[in-house]
Amino acid sequence: MFKGWRLVVLVLVLASAHPAKSAQRFWDTAHFWGFLCGGQFSNVDCWGAGGIPAPGNVDIATWNFAHATTYSVLFGASVTNQKARIRTDDILWDLGGKTYTLTQDNSVTDPSLAIGISNGETGRLSVRNGSVNSARTVLAINGSSNGFLTLNGSATTFNAGTGLTVGYWEYSRAGVSVLGGSSLTSSGTAAIGFHATASGSVTVGGSGSNWIASDDVNVGSSSGGSGKLAVHSGARMRAGAVTVWNGASSIDVTANGGGTVNVIGQLGLQAGARATSLFTIIDKAVVLIGGGAGGILSG
Repeated sequence: MFKGWRLVVLVLVLASAHPAKSAQRFWDTAHFWGFLCGGQFSNVDCWGAGGIPAPGNVDIATWNFAHATTYSVLFGASVTNQKARIRTDDILWDLGGKTYTLTQDNSVTDPSLAIGISNGETGRLSVRNGSVNSARTVLAINGSSNGFLTLNGSATTFNAGTGLTVGYWEYSRAGVSVLGGSSLTSSGTAAIGFHATASGSVTVGGSGSNWIASDDVNVGSSSGGSGKLAVHSGARMRAGAVTVWNGASSIDVTANGGGTVNVIGQLGLQAGARATSLFTIIDKAVVLIGGGAGGILSG
């Protein structure tokens, strides 16, 4: 009797240690979105043959089926995954007022949310009617990859997390559109066109649309990446500081309709960079002019 009791205790101890190992294995497992499942995220038939469960807290959700037109993914409840991947595909997350949370950030090349990863991939993601909370968001990670994110509607909020990057590696191409009263937030330094020959753009447009960057924003890069930031039609953008790095990069703020950029710290214009139209520099009314031809501020 006593020996049997000791055996039960041993089994319970081993069982209690098992979930940690399982979580690590699940983290390395990608779930791929299928075709014939009705579009509900929770539908087991959407995640491969044999009724594989929808990704949970320790999983990665990946879309990579090259849908010819935008494919809607419907959320009947809030969902938490470690990571999500939009590879060669065109996906709409229709959140139905729910929240999609992505928790695991390893690095700029292995973030919580990646849109366009490998050479030649084009990932497109649209978000509406709900909230996305990502620990880090990167578009177009590797060379010649493409990534595009569109937010639309006043009920849409997107927290990009730390280090939003729009066009990371060489020859990558990426764009973010914040439209129709939607909201984008980011922390850490945001980069629009990071490496040489990378190209990125962020457009904030439509009454009530806004991007709140709690830290700095680099438009283009010192290594030759090109970036464009456009704010127009009643939209607003606020940042800790903004640097426009080169002649291939620019900020365009359309004053007609009330487009506004508020810079808490400094607006830096490096050689050949351009900034046009309406700015409010809240803390330090300083424009830093780089070497060479210098930057150009007009409006």
